[in-house]
Amino acid sequence: MRARYKADIGCLVVILLPTGTGAYFWFTQEPRPIVVAAPGAGGERFIVNGLPANYFEGTGPGPHPAILLIGGSEGGLTETRNSFARQLAAEGFSVLYPGYFATSESNRSFDMVPLETFSAELDWLENNSDIQPAPVGAIGHSKGADCILAGDRRLGFSAGDSEAAQL
Repeated sequence: MRARYKADIGCLVVILLPTGTGAYFWFTQEPRPIVVAAPGAGGERFIVNGLPANYFEGTGPGPHPAILLIGGSEGGLTETRNSFARQLAAEGFSVLYPGYFATSESNRSFDMVPLETFSAELDWLENNSDIQPAPVGAIGHSKGADCILAGDRRLGFSAGDSEAAQL
């Protein structure tokens, strides 16, 4: 009986020690960094629904087809996505890249992102005279792809890079 008791305590330690260590590191981690990269050449900064967004107008005569580019759980507005948006703009697409979280202290955590955020961005694109009155496309990465899947019916096409997008 005594050996079984020691084995039970050993199993309990093996389970609780990693769990406790993981919880410690989870609750003491640094807050998510706030990243709001400037749009750079060919882009403009707009505030849409109280959040910053980088807009890249398509090259050539307009109006242009539009793409809503939504980043992932890294948050903010990153130079990597700005570069991708510039490439799409060079192909004739007007691209709106919104920062839906981690752009200020008030939206630093990724607890809940209201889907109305993306509806407001689609409204902004539809009211832009540079945009073709055709369905708007969307490209999302990671959590951005999840947001597209739960998104607005006004989207004409969507491309996602996420586990949920593969279902």
